[in-house]
Amino acid sequence: MNGFQNCFLILSVLFIGGCNVELPIDEIVRIQLSNDTIVGDGTSTISISAFISSRALESRRSVTFYTDEGIFVGSNDKKITVTARKAVDVDKDSLKAMVTFVAPMVPGKVAITTEIEDIFISDTIKVVASTPSSVSLTADRFAVPVDFLGEIKFTATIRNSIGKKVSKGIGVIFEDKTEVFSPVGGIFRDNSEISGTDSNVTINYTPGRFPSDSSFLIIATVLNQEGNKTNFSDTLRIFTL
Repeated sequence: MNGFQNCFLILSVLFIGGCNVELPIDEIVRIQLSNDTIVGDGTSTISISAFISSRALESRRSVTFYTDEGIFVGSNDKKITVTARKAVDVDKDSLKAMVTFVAPMVPGKVAITTEIEDIFISDTIKVVASTPSSVSLTADRFAVPVDFLGEIKFTATIRNSIGKKVSKGIGVIFEDKTEVFSPVGGIFRDNSEISGTDSNVTINYTPGRFPSDSSFLIIATVLNQEGNKTNFSDTLRIFTL
């Protein structure tokens, strides 16, 4: 029997026996994103799937997903490993590994990479800014001694148009005003200045020389990227002791 006949016989046995074979990588896996754009609010999610040939070796059915920003549900980390399995929404010749990706809070491009053994395939997700649409101001008390004898902590909570967190780095300015909108002259300190992962900006405030048994206003206003005031603000009335 010549060499050609030997090769033909071996291939025929593999085909008839239904043995798994190691296919070229372009026939083994592909990545599919449920959406290639996501809002950077720290909570929005998309599904990421890797499809593997059902004829792939058992050792190539474990898929590791990586991201350079954001996290995966189930690991709360930038890395997660899942096993590709049969799924009702894919054809009989494919296996599916699926994970849920949670958006970061910083706009930009995020690289998603899948690994099967030492084979890597990547795709990109665009993270768009979660922009402010409202701000809510709260305080840990609503009455304070004057003449620098008391202090209040204020928290400005910023939200987008659907009530979710905004992307990191949103600025807020705090002002103290009298009833006629002249400065009170108190001292603001420990201002976090820009929003973090909690979408809040905090500050401590001490009123200065101001009449007791009176009141004044604290106003929090969201700033745009140029540092100018927007139309999103909130006001609290504070009483003096």
